[in-house]
Amino acid sequence: MSTSGPIIRVNSVVEYIGGGESGQPLLDHVSIEVPPATSVGIMGPPRSGKSTLARLMAGQTSAYRGGVEITGHVSWAPSFPLRLMPSLTLRDYVHFVAQMYQADPDQLLDNVNTLCGFPEGRNPALGEFDRLGRGKLAIALKYALDFDCYILDEPSFTNDQTFRALTETYTERLRGRRSVVFFAKSERPLRRFCDVIYRLEAGSLQGPEATAPLPQNGTE
Repeated sequence: MSTSGPIIRVNSVVEYIGGGESGQPLLDHVSIEVPPATSVGIMGPPRSGKSTLARLMAGQTSAYRGGVEITGHVSWAPSFPLRLMPSLTLRDYVHFVAQMYQADPDQLLDNVNTLCGFPEGRNPALGEFDRLGRGKLAIALKYALDFDCYILDEPSFTNDQTFRALTETYTERLRGRRSVVFFAKSERPLRRFCDVIYRLEAGSLQGPEATAPLPQNGTE
């Protein structure tokens, strides 16, 4: 989808911890725009509201106050689990997701197998996957589908170094071609993948700050 306006526009969103105005503000009049083909980083400590903001930007939840406008095809948020069905085989499940997102099922399966490193022809039931395997499958499906904007989270790259390297390569390929909203606790991954960085803390969103290239030797 081509558009001259932002893919996502968050308008003065307010969210409270525990729900209702009696709680402490988690997001306090937060506003942000995600232009087309732009990588946006959002940095914040644990429990700063990153996951809540990600779900709002993905269109999975509605704001208590304020609004979110989405004009493109946006991926699911990192914390959103695709509904796994233990009795389904990998092939049937991927074909099911392909129908949901109007994608070529066989191409989607090939891409998922490549990214996850699954042997060709292996077709296990989803119930055979452990937690790490289910997480890798959800991430692989996201990268294998074509979105205007990808909602990503640095920890979701997992500790599997081979898988992590592949997902980092996929993220780098998206830059300048699709919009990306990348959530992280530290600045370093955002400087690598993003054009601008916002800082989320105490309910407020500060920024944007343009990123600078990382030093060649990998040190700060």
